[in-house]
Amino acid sequence: MLAIANKAYHPASSTTIADSHIPKEAARVRELVIDFLKSHFNLTVSFDGGGTKRQQSVYTIHFTTPDGRSFLIRGEECSDESHTGEFLARMVLKAIDLLGRNHFSGVTSDNTGNTRVARQLLCAEINTIIQVPDICHHLNLLCKDITQLDMFSTVSSSSQLYATVV
Repeated sequence: MLAIANKAYHPASSTTIADSHIPKEAARVRELVIDFLKSHFNLTVSFDGGGTKRQQSVYTIHFTTPDGRSFLIRGEECSDESHTGEFLARMVLKAIDLLGRNHFSGVTSDNTGNTRVARQLLCAEINTIIQVPDICHHLNLLCKDITQLDMFSTVSSSSQLYATVV
C-alpha cells in the first residue's frame, strides 16, 4: 500500500526495527530521562525484586522526584547472583552514581532481610540519605492483621463463603 503511494519508499525490515531502531530510541529516551533527573535534587531511590515467567530473577530500580514522578532506571536480570544486601547495595549505588549521590535524600524498598541490609549499607555510604518506610507493604500487613481480629470473624467468614460460591 505504501509502495503505491510513494514508489521511492522502502520500509525497514522488522529485524532492522527490532535490532537497531528500537534500541537506539530506548537509549535516546534513557539519556533524556537522565538529563532531566540531573536537574532535580531530593530524589528517592526505590528497588524491588521479582521474577519473570521464564523463572528469571529481576530487580528494578526507580528514581522518584519530590513531586511524585517515578522513572524506571534499571531492570537488572540477576538470576545467577546471590541476592545479598551487599549485592543489592552495589547495584543501587551504581544506578545512583548515574546522577550523583548528592541528588538523593531517600531510599525505600520492602522489608525483607536482604533489602533491609542494602538500605542500611546505602545510608552508611551516603550519609545524607534516609530510609523511607515502604507504606504500601506496611498498609497491606496492617489490613491483613485487622482482618484477623475476632470482631471481623463474621465478615471474614461471609466473604470466604461468597468467594467459594462464586
